[in-house]
Amino acid sequence: MSQPPGTRQTSAPVRMRVNSGGGTFTFPPVVVATSNGQARVTVGGAFRVIGTRESRELSFSTSRTVVYERGSATERDRSTGTGSSQTTLPMPGPEEVLSFEMPQIKSTSGDGTLGPFSVRLRIRPVQ
Repeated sequence: MSQPPGTRQTSAPVRMRVNSGGGTFTFPPVVVATSNGQARVTVGGAFRVIGTRESRELSFSTSRTVVYERGSATERDRSTGTGSSQTTLPMPGPEEVLSFEMPQIKSTSGDGTLGPFSVRLRIRPVQ
């Protein structure tokens, strides 16, 4: 994955045990510095297995919330943006890693972009 100049790639692994119905997740917020203050980005989502045993599919959704924290603005005065997406695809094998990329977000103040963010998912049976 390419990174904007002067930044480094970070990750927040989350290991979950879920039942055959799927699960939900929320990563800890990430604070990103912008030229007009800080932005707090929270990524979460859900997945579930659908279909019959012979034709299982994975339904995956993700969401991202960005809260722009400018100066001493109160919670009520902070600018917030959200976005989400959903996809359904054939059930991956236990060694496959799926990557769900999120587009960069253009700042509402025009001071640049935030991102990119991505979620990587691997589903393995319990050992």
